[in-house]
Amino acid sequence: MRALYFAVGTFAILVSLGLLFFEMYLRSQRTKVFQVPGGLHFVAQKFSIQFLRTQKEVHVQCARGILTSAGAGSKPSQVGRAQCTFSALGFRAEVRESIQRMADQSVPVRTGYCEIILQGADEAGLTIQQVNTAVAADFFAFYRQVRHWIDKLEQRMERERVAQMRAQDEAAQTQRHAELIAQLATPANAPPSQADCEAASAAQIAQLRRTAGFQGQHSAWQADAKGLVLWFVDLAADGRITLQSDKRALHSTLQGASIASMGEDLQVGVRDDYWTEQDPELRIFRVLRGRGAEERRAWKERLESIRNGLTVRAGPAAP
Repeated sequence: MRALYFAVGTFAILVSLGLLFFEMYLRSQRTKVFQVPGGLHFVAQKFSIQFLRTQKEVHVQCARGILTSAGAGSKPSQVGRAQCTFSALGFRAEVRESIQRMADQSVPVRTGYCEIILQGADEAGLTIQQVNTAVAADFFAFYRQVRHWIDKLEQRMERERVAQMRAQDEAAQTQRHAELIAQLATPANAPPSQADCEAASAAQIAQLRRTAGFQGQHSAWQADAKGLVLWFVDLAADGRITLQSDKRALHSTLQGASIASMGEDLQVGVRDDYWTEQDPELRIFRVLRGRGAEERRAWKERLESIRNGLTVRAGPAAP
């Protein structure tokens, strides 16, 4: 009877241990995603990650990881329990299957675990080790969700950066234009001569061409009574173009340009240094004001012909 009790007790202990191990196994694969104020929180057994929209930050905690500081290359600065914060701008994540190379085997052996590699824009990084494959898959599905938000955030910040750079460029051009007007100013009782006006206009056009690095085969401009150039267009046969109007100047090409007759103006839109497929805004210049309809029509046909030739070579359709 005593042997029977011992056998039953042993069996009960083994069953309890089996259930405990099974529960631990299930817990190791269990993940949870829930909302927090201004963001989302991913929780697994050995690590957690918060994406916070308001702060534009990513907060990470893990029981075992390899932390690399910014500028340290691949050399770890901390191994073990880690807690760190990344900026959401430039943040990226990757899941890799862990493999192990045995001395007596030429083919790497799968370990059944994964690594989660997190990296910020400053190259600081955190590698979370020995992550269960199912947990890694859940995390990557979660990351794809927040990646959409990160992409939109990065695009918005890039648009704001480009808008600021454009505003700074235009402010600088406005300042240079004001300085030019001051240089051309003359006393009321000593109006500039025709020769002085022509020389002032020629100097401005020469400066524009020096900055552009080319002189076009087709040019037109208009100046005011003091020789100040109001608008200028300088077109090369290969599609390079210099445009000036409304106190702004730009050296560009006709690739992807828009060309339209608007009243007494010819409006030419060209790409600036900040143009991208994601932000395809064109900078508009009004030229040919004061010229006859036939001359404006001839310029429009010339610009379109060269623009269309560039489009055929590049591939995309003209706007």
